[in-house]
Amino acid sequence: MLIRFLNFKTRDNGLNIQHLLFDNYPSFLTEWEDGLNLDFLEITKVPVWVCFPKLPLKYRGCLEKLMSTIGKPIRADNATTCRDRISFTRLLVEMVIKGSFPEQLYFVNEHGVQIE
Repeated sequence: MLIRFLNFKTRDNGLNIQHLLFDNYPSFLTEWEDGLNLDFLEITKVPVWVCFPKLPLKYRGCLEKLMSTIGKPIRADNATTCRDRISFTRLLVEMVIKGSFPEQLYFVNEHGVQIE
């Protein structure tokens, strides 16, 4: 997709965004040049939406700590932040591509019980 900016300042601001979401999808932005070859992009990390269906409400306060076990937490989606959906939690996490993407996350709660 090509994006045309109105001026250089807006373009430079866009190129400096670390985690760009376009239509709520993680995206990458690079400056176009004649003969641009995208093979040079060495992307090692990508932002990934991580979902926690049915996460108990009492664990919402430690979401950043939970996310840091699999990557770098970026932000929660609007429904999670505004608490519109109590039974569903979603966060954007920067993860290493060459790493593994876990299907489930386990942690030990305050009573010493392992939670999936």
